Amino acid sequence: MAETVDDYVERIAREDDDNDSGSFKALIIGDWGTGKTRLLTTARKPVWVDSFDPNGSVGLLQYKNKRQIIVDSYWEKHTKDNILFESWYDAFQERQRQKLFDRLGTYCLDSISTWAICCMDYIMNKAGRKGEAPKWAHDYVPQRVYLENIMREILALPCDVIAIGHLAERFKKITTRTGEVVEEFDHYKFKATGQAVTTIPIMFSEVYCMLDEADSQGKKNYKMITSRTNVYPAKSRLAGNGGISHEEEPNIKNILKKAGYPFGDKPLFKRSKDNEKEGSK
Repeated sequence: MAETVDDYVERIAREDDDNDSGSFKALIIGDWGTGKTRLLTTARKPVWVDSFDPNGSVGLLQYKNKRQIIVDSYWEKHTKDNILFESWYDAFQERQRQKLFDRLGTYCLDSISTWAICCMDYIMNKAGRKGEAPKWAHDYVPQRVYLENIMREILALPCDVIAIGHLAERFKKITTRTGEVVEEFDHYKFKATGQAVTTIPIMFSEVYCMLDEADSQGKKNYKMITSRTNVYPAKSRLAGNGGISHEEEPNIKNILKKAGYPFGDKPLFKRSKDNEKEGSK
């Protein structure tokens, strides 16, 4: 018997409930030094960070030994002579098989901008054109497909997901009174190569931009915006539902609490007795 409209609506609603893991997925973007990585200390713990930015995990060292934040900094050793992206994806799939992400409060890619560069290097190496300039159809299109497909896997993880990205300046050409054509800063966009500039942010319902402002004494004040301005990109479905404001304190747990998401930590990873004995020698 054909499915009725009522049956269809009920089935879609049931599938939507089944697919809602109650986890939080966000793309956090910002300029250098705006507190993007430090924001992870406010996320649900334990936090696992796959760090791709050179020395990007230095600011998290004080949390590593407490098993609050686990940083895999191997991916920071990125050069054009190795293929880290393939190795990372193999490790990512193995962690899924071992159900690591079920035990995490938050999984983080830091940064997705450098991660995308590693993906392009993998594509160029695989094509036997290492060191050459990427070509649109041969390289940028495969990169977009790789990134989108793997990002769908990441966003389906049973834990919270935070991807950290950088900002890129965009300029517009203007003609001066003397007839000279010059470039003038216009706005910021998410920094990535090829179509990933637009396709990656589209995959996230929450895109927040980190900003810092100096007060009259020169002290920096950090904030996070959740909706776009004329200069900065940002968006939030949670803000549209009235859960959070346009400007928020840089604190992920506060965002989760306001939005009605689970905000408690999961049990931290424990150091084995053998490791404790080894470390005390």
